[in-house]
Amino acid sequence: MSIAREKQEHIRIGVDLGGTKIEFVALERHGRELHRHRIATPRFDYKGTVLAVAHAAEGIEKELGRSATVGIGIPGTISTKTGLVKNANSTWLNGKPFDKDLSRALGREVRCANDANCLAVSEATDGAGTGKHVVFAAYDAQHRPHLWMAPVDRSEPPRQLFAEEGDQPLAAPGGVIYYRSREGSENQLFRYTPEGKHEKVKFPELHELHGISRDGKWISAWTQDASDSRHSSYFAISTENGQQVPICGFCFASWGASGRSLAVISNIFVSGSAKTYIFPLKPGEDLPPMPQDGWQHFLELKATKARVIDAPAVPAPDEQSYALLRRSYHRNLFRIPLL
Repeated sequence: MSIAREKQEHIRIGVDLGGTKIEFVALERHGRELHRHRIATPRFDYKGTVLAVAHAAEGIEKELGRSATVGIGIPGTISTKTGLVKNANSTWLNGKPFDKDLSRALGREVRCANDANCLAVSEATDGAGTGKHVVFAAYDAQHRPHLWMAPVDRSEPPRQLFAEEGDQPLAAPGGVIYYRSREGSENQLFRYTPEGKHEKVKFPELHELHGISRDGKWISAWTQDASDSRHSSYFAISTENGQQVPICGFCFASWGASGRSLAVISNIFVSGSAKTYIFPLKPGEDLPPMPQDGWQHFLELKATKARVIDAPAVPAPDEQSYALLRRSYHRNLFRIPLL
């Protein structure tokens, strides 16, 4: 590309606005980094913050001799109703039309978004999500579920995998997908391959699918007991031969993202009583040591040496942090006249 042509093309300036620092990066259209620096945030000074971002962006353009589009991530969000910043921990931004004021200061449109959303988009397009896909179930007009696949970076529209019904998909290595589908009056486990082949995995009637081991060899599910069709429980099921290993009769279980732990959640239907027990797994191990018949009472889980979290939780890839579910209820008191 000639120097003249390069100067005509816009570069992109990205801004990360934080409570203590503002960081700037300039990128070529194809992603090559041209410039990066950071400055201190003018804390509790709204006008100073706007001017600091504008002056720094103009300074980058002058240094590189190129005009730029500008986008900024903020620790809050722009209200779609008012057009003003809300929920920012940099509180001097709240209640202000920050994107409009910055656009006026720079004489061009500035795109403004929540910084966490910016991170998610970045990971999807040029980070950990590059080239990755997500598979999900969606219902048609007749309320029948079908499986769809879409690229994480949204570079293509979702596509339906096949015409037959299916839901609760679980992704295994090599592009294999396990899912639940009805056969007659029963739910069964099926396997779909990248070649477009889908086949039934032989094992008893399936109720609910929940998790899959990182190597794809085991699935956790609420299913009929192979040795007693009158009984259902929570099992780990081998995707290779259909072997059932009892986990418990009162819990859910799923593997951590790293594959180095199994999370067992008990008392999930008892408000305020759910607990998660995190069992570490050794290299090459998909299941921790368990009683032959699984854990039959929460006291048996309580007696283990597992890490305990007082909420339904899933371990993060680093195995030190976790995502958890907390419910809150808001109730109003009303006065109802009685006749």
